[in-house]
Amino acid sequence: MLERGAGRPGTEFGRLADGELRFLALALVLLTGPGVLAVDPAAELLSARQALTVLADGLDRGLDRRQYAELLRLALLSGERGHIRLVAAVGEDAAGTARELPGVSVVDLSP
Repeated sequence: MLERGAGRPGTEFGRLADGELRFLALALVLLTGPGVLAVDPAAELLSARQALTVLADGLDRGLDRRQYAELLRLALLSGERGHIRLVAAVGEDAAGTARELPGVSVVDLSP
Protein backbone atom coordinates (compact mmCIF):
# COMPACT_ATOMS: atom_id res chain seq x y z
CA MET A 1 0.00 0.00 0.00
CA LEU A 2 1.35 3.40 -0.97
CA GLU A 3 0.48 6.01 1.64
CA ARG A 4 -0.25 9.41 0.13
CA GLY A 5 -0.16 11.55 3.26
CA ALA A 6 -2.42 12.56 6.12
CA GLY A 7 -6.09 12.48 5.27
CA ARG A 8 -5.57 10.96 1.83
CA PRO A 9 -6.42 7.35 1.06
CA GLY A 10 -3.58 5.00 0.18
CA THR A 11 -3.27 3.15 -3.10
CA GLU A 12 -2.47 -0.53 -3.61
CA PHE A 13 0.67 -1.05 -5.68
CA GLY A 14 -1.28 -3.08 -8.22
CA ARG A 15 -3.39 0.00 -9.00
CA LEU A 16 -0.50 2.42 -9.59
CA ALA A 17 0.16 3.81 -13.05
CA ASP A 18 3.32 2.87 -14.96
CA GLY A 19 5.00 6.20 -14.21
CA GLU A 20 4.37 5.87 -10.48
CA LEU A 21 5.72 2.32 -10.42
CA ARG A 22 8.77 3.40 -12.43
CA PHE A 23 9.39 6.31 -10.04
CA LEU A 24 9.13 4.03 -6.98
CA ALA A 25 11.39 1.36 -8.47
CA LEU A 26 14.13 3.82 -9.41
CA ALA A 27 13.88 5.64 -6.08
CA LEU A 28 14.17 2.37 -4.15
CA VAL A 29 17.26 1.32 -6.12
CA LEU A 30 18.88 4.71 -5.49
CA LEU A 31 18.04 4.55 -1.79
CA THR A 32 19.20 0.96 -1.42
CA GLY A 33 22.65 1.10 -2.95
CA PRO A 34 25.34 -1.57 -2.76
CA GLY A 35 25.60 -3.87 0.22
CA VAL A 36 21.89 -4.61 0.05
CA LEU A 37 21.47 -5.57 -3.60
CA ALA A 38 23.10 -8.77 -4.83
CA VAL A 39 25.98 -7.54 -7.00
CA ASP A 40 29.32 -9.00 -7.98
CA PRO A 41 32.12 -6.88 -6.47
CA ALA A 42 35.06 -5.84 -8.60
CA ALA A 43 38.03 -7.81 -7.29
CA GLU A 44 40.58 -5.19 -8.33
CA LEU A 45 39.05 -2.42 -6.17
CA LEU A 46 38.92 -2.04 -2.42
CA SER A 47 35.36 -2.38 -1.13
CA ALA A 48 35.41 1.25 0.06
CA ARG A 49 36.14 2.40 -3.51
CA GLN A 50 33.41 0.37 -5.20
CA ALA A 51 30.23 2.05 -6.38
CA LEU A 52 27.02 0.63 -7.76
CA THR A 53 26.23 2.13 -11.16
CA VAL A 54 22.56 2.30 -12.12
CA LEU A 55 21.99 2.43 -15.88
CA ALA A 56 18.57 3.75 -16.92
CA ASP A 57 17.52 4.02 -20.53
CA GLY A 58 14.68 6.53 -20.83
CA LEU A 59 14.91 7.62 -17.20
CA ASP A 60 12.27 10.30 -17.77
CA ARG A 61 9.78 8.00 -19.53
CA GLY A 62 6.37 8.03 -17.87
CA LEU A 63 7.44 10.60 -15.28
CA ASP A 64 6.26 14.15 -14.91
CA ARG A 65 8.82 16.94 -14.49
CA ARG A 66 8.50 16.96 -10.69
CA GLN A 67 9.04 13.22 -10.37
CA TYR A 68 12.01 13.33 -12.71
CA ALA A 69 13.60 16.25 -10.83
CA GLU A 70 13.14 14.41 -7.52
CA LEU A 71 14.85 11.32 -8.92
CA LEU A 72 17.78 13.46 -10.02
CA ARG A 73 18.01 15.05 -6.57
CA LEU A 74 17.90 11.62 -4.96
CA ALA A 75 20.61 10.38 -7.32
CA LEU A 76 22.78 13.38 -6.36
CA LEU A 77 22.28 12.75 -2.64
CA SER A 78 23.04 9.06 -3.04
CA GLY A 79 26.06 9.82 -5.21
CA GLU A 80 27.50 12.19 -2.62
CA ARG A 81 27.92 9.21 -0.31
CA GLY A 82 30.14 7.68 -2.99
CA HIS A 83 28.46 4.29 -3.17
CA ILE A 84 26.07 4.74 -6.09
CA ARG A 85 25.98 6.63 -9.36
CA LEU A 86 23.35 7.05 -12.05
CA VAL A 87 23.99 7.00 -15.79
CA ALA A 88 20.85 7.63 -17.80
CA ALA A 89 19.55 8.43 -21.24
CA VAL A 90 16.78 11.03 -21.33
CA GLY A 91 14.79 13.05 -23.82
CA GLU A 92 15.57 16.63 -24.76
CA ASP A 93 13.09 18.22 -22.30
CA ALA A 94 14.46 16.15 -19.42
CA ALA A 95 18.02 17.12 -20.33
CA GLY A 96 17.04 20.76 -19.82
CA THR A 97 15.77 19.94 -16.33
CA ALA A 98 18.99 18.08 -15.56
CA ARG A 99 21.13 21.02 -16.68
CA GLU A 100 19.42 23.19 -14.04
CA LEU A 101 20.70 21.04 -11.16
CA PRO A 102 24.21 21.58 -9.84
CA GLY A 103 26.23 18.38 -9.81
CA VAL A 104 24.51 16.80 -12.82
CA SER A 105 26.56 16.28 -15.97
CA VAL A 106 24.72 16.23 -19.30
CA VAL A 107 26.32 14.92 -22.48
CA ASP A 108 24.50 15.94 -25.64
CA LEU A 109 24.88 13.31 -28.35
CA SER A 110 23.28 15.41 -31.10
CA PRO A 111 25.44 16.03 -34.17
